[in-house]
Amino acid sequence: MDHFFEMTVGFNNFIQGLGISKLALCREDKEYLVPVVRGSDVLTEVEVIVLLWSLIYALKPKRVVETGCNIGVTSMVIGSALRYLNLGRSKDDKSVLYTCDVSSDSVAKAAKRCIGLPVVVEECFGTSLITKIKPDFAFLDSDYGARLAEIDCLPLGC
Repeated sequence: MDHFFEMTVGFNNFIQGLGISKLALCREDKEYLVPVVRGSDVLTEVEVIVLLWSLIYALKPKRVVETGCNIGVTSMVIGSALRYLNLGRSKDDKSVLYTCDVSSDSVAKAAKRCIGLPVVVEECFGTSLITKIKPDFAFLDSDYGARLAEIDCLPLGC
């Protein structure tokens, strides 16, 4: 099967699998449709979400770290891509997303949104999570002031 077709089918299944019937237009040119998500004024742009899903599918990382999960929208997307990749893999070969935030409220919302996905949500600083997990893929989406320190913690080759 063509890899692009396979990825497209997987992403479309992810969007349909959300079970959200109402869609919001994310851009004025009506190019993208994304599920309506309430409860946050800071969300990752839909173009970035599509890119992340595609990168996860293409690179097939085992240990993924996301810093600054907020309410877990991007965590859910990454987790869904990993769940799709984990189909047919042995237990020892499964990929996992480790995500964090410094807000206990955000951590609770993200954890609830990611139930059933290969996602671990922690309340901590991104630098702590990166140092502990040593990811092979990282999405640094925490506060701008924390990102340089997070970059310094990344293992070479990440």
